[in-house]
Formats: sequence, C-alpha cells, structure tokens
Amino acid sequence: MKKKILASAVLVTITLMVMLGGCNRTDAGLSDSDAGLSDIGVGLSDITVTLNPSGFLPLTARLDFSTRRPARVTVTVPGKGGPEGEGEKALNTWTRTYPVGTSHKLNIMGLYAGSTNTVTVQALGDDGLVETKTVEITTAPMPEYFPDYELSVVQPEQMEPGWTLVETVSGAYTVVLDYNGDIRWYTRSRMFALSKERFIVALNSSDTEWGEVDWTGVVHQRYHLPMGIHHDAITLPNGNLLAASALPRDTINDVIIEYDKDTGEQVRVFDLREFFPQEYVAYDPNWAHNNSLWYDESDDTLIVSLRTLSMVVKLAYPTGEVKWALCGDYDYVSPEWKERYLLRPLNADFRFQVAQHAAMKLDDIDNNPDTIDIMLFNNNAPATQSRLPTSEYPYLGTYSEGRHVRINEKNMTVEDVWAYGREMGTKYYCSALSDANRYSGTGNYLLTFCRGMSNGEVVCELTRDKQTVFELQIDAAGGYRSDRIVF
Repeated sequence: MKKKILASAVLVTITLMVMLGGCNRTDAGLSDSDAGLSDIGVGLSDITVTLNPSGFLPLTARLDFSTRRPARVTVTVPGKGGPEGEGEKALNTWTRTYPVGTSHKLNIMGLYAGSTNTVTVQALGDDGLVETKTVEITTAPMPEYFPDYELSVVQPEQMEPGWTLVETVSGAYTVVLDYNGDIRWYTRSRMFALSKERFIVALNSSDTEWGEVDWTGVVHQRYHLPMGIHHDAITLPNGNLLAASALPRDTINDVIIEYDKDTGEQVRVFDLREFFPQEYVAYDPNWAHNNSLWYDESDDTLIVSLRTLSMVVKLAYPTGEVKWALCGDYDYVSPEWKERYLLRPLNADFRFQVAQHAAMKLDDIDNNPDTIDIMLFNNNAPATQSRLPTSEYPYLGTYSEGRHVRINEKNMTVEDVWAYGREMGTKYYCSALSDANRYSGTGNYLLTFCRGMSNGEVVCELTRDKQTVFELQIDAAGGYRSDRIVF
C-alpha cells in the first residue's frame, strides 16, 4: 500500500542537547541568579518543532523559541559528503541567518527524507556571546512510487552554483536536488518559480486560489485566479504578480493578468486578442497558447511565447504595441506582420523555432545597445502542436533543442548564437513543455528535455563548447522546467 506523506502540520516538542559557547560559565552548579549572571548570555529556550507547517512542503519545518537577549540566529542543516568525500558537505549544507529578535519563529528547509536530521541553532546575542543547541527532526520517507532521479554527471567546480530545481506539471512532483542528487525539498502542489526567492503555488485542488510563498513555506500573499495559471507567472519590478491565464469565453490561454502585490486584487487584464489580427484568433480556440512570460525592464515590454503560432513576440506593456516577432514567413502570417514585425535571419541556414516554450531575455553579452539575446526551447513539433504540416517541413518531429539567438532590434534581424539538441536526433525530441536557461556567471546552459521522450526525461548543463558538466536522468513523465538556485 502506498504510504501517505504527512499533509498536516505535526507538532513535536524536542528534548535538546545544549552546548554553551562563549558564555564562560565556570560555576555550573549555581543558578544564574546565585552566580550573578542573570544578564549574561543569550538565554536560548527549549525549541518547539513543527514539521511541514504549510501542509505542502514535507521537508520543511518551523522552529519556535525565545532568547532572553536580542539575538541573531543562524540555523544549519548539515549536508552529506559526496563521492569526492567530506569536501562536498558544504555544498550540500543548508544554512540561513535570521534578523535580530527575542521571539523566534524560523522556517527552515533542506531536511533529508526518511532521516533523523540533526539541526544546529546558533544564537549570537547583542552582548557578543554565542549559545548553540542542536535539535533532531525526523522526517517521513519519500512517498511510494516516487520517480527515480539519477545523477550521471556532476562536476561542481564547472557547474553554475546552487541546487537544482525541477518543476513539473500538475499531478507530478516538483523537487529540489542537492549536488549529491538527494532530494532536499519537494511538493506535489502545482507551482511556478517566480524568482530565486519565491514561488507561487496552488492552495486548492481547483487551482483557483494561489499563494506567493518562499522556499521554506511562508505564504506572503494570496491571489484568486478564477481560471488558474497556464504555464507561467512572473513578478514585475514593482512587485506585482503577472500570470498567464484565460477568461471564461470561446478562446483559451490568451490572457495575461496583473495582480497587486499588497492587496492581491486584480489590476488589469492584458488581452492578447486585442493586439493580434483576428484571422489568427479565428483559427482555433487555442489560437495562441501563450506558455511563457518575460518582462524587459529596459523598455517596459513583455516577451511572450505563443506555441500555436510558433511565434515569440515582444509587446509594449501595457499598451500592447508590437515591437517584433520571431517567426518564420509562414502562410498564416498576415502581410502586415510580414512587412512590419518579422525578423530577418542573418545566417543562411537559420531555422525558425516551432511550437517553442520558455522564451527569456538574457543578460547583455555583446555590449551592443541595439541587440538583445533570447533563450528558448525549440520543440520543433509538427501540426499537433503548431500550424505547420510535416509534409512541408519534413524536419519537424526529428529533434528538439535549447536555442540561443541574438536579435538586432534596430535592424530587425536575428542570428544563431548557440544550440544543442539537433545532434541528439529523436532521442531528445520533446513534443511539448521543456525549458532552456543560460547563466551569465558561468556562461553555461541548463536544458530540460521533457514531454514525449521515450527514455524518460533529462536535465543537462553544458558549457559554451558543449561539455556536459551536469546530467540528471528522470524515469518519469511530467517534467517542465529546471533552474539552479542558491538557497
């Protein structure tokens, strides 16, 4: 029988082993008042542990305790060493320092499943003295029938730093793995990462109530989205939420809604139907299938990925003025769009993406103010996911790829910079979903090959010269996106 993971908060009071560091209490047999030490030391109380306080993050906990003096507290969940020995423990250790206070309610993450985790709590008082306690937190095993995650390549010294987030679609598990491939965080709730600090998660089974949450499970804001979130949500520079969604009407996946960060109330509806030719809209109820959002703060624009149209479009926000469209000169593209908005390829062998996902703007690379670099995942899928027939485009369905292109917005041109996947052929073909990232620190690319693969799913990190420095094999379907996060 499948074991059920603990879904509600479990309150556990722990007996602690206390280590007094720096207090210099030589008269251990005397009370504080007898020894004249009542004002000396942090005064760290016993610690109460609540496992999984949010109800949807089983490898998180909350620590409740007090200190007699104002103290800055650091909590550490020690990591395990890897194949290279003790030196890898630091990479797999989770630690966080919290603001100064006397009443402490600290949410933590990074616990190992099915283990007794020895967690260190160190309090630095305003008098400079330190007091340390350890608390043991026992977690339930991973759920039965959980997918297998196998690290086949891991080279920490060449990787983008951080643990690896693997997001999934509804019904599958989203996980965070450390450098050893151990799962240190997971949820089965539907969620989308908003930033390196927060994500948005469905709080009910109908996906209408959502919470903006940090990785330890603290809910910072709640939102009501009657039609849910389709594939993506982001945080605007002003802190407001922007979500791909829909309206109750005859078309779907063609609306972007902004919500106020303070009130959670709807601010505006950005309706893609208002900015595109009606012959596009009339094609199918899912005429656009918007599957990604990226806000360009430099010129207040949105970059959206429209899968059905095989089109990545830059639009002014919130006016909707079209800036450019990354799309082939296909029959269904209107004459006006061909003349005004389509980008012209610079390299003769350039192939436009088809049924793409996860379009994002990269940091500046070439120091040219006229250009921007775009990363996307080119699914290269035929008519079931796009409007292109295989009879006219025989390469459709034969490969998928992570793709980096450079757009000159002044000259309205586009050129290839980097790609990986075509050389893998049908082995890495993905009919839907999937993801591609590039990190400016290392220049590495993190690619997620998902839906439709016959041999499971793969997350891989490659250098500019396509050396694989990280590879994760997943023996299940349902993956969507991956990222590298330093917690």
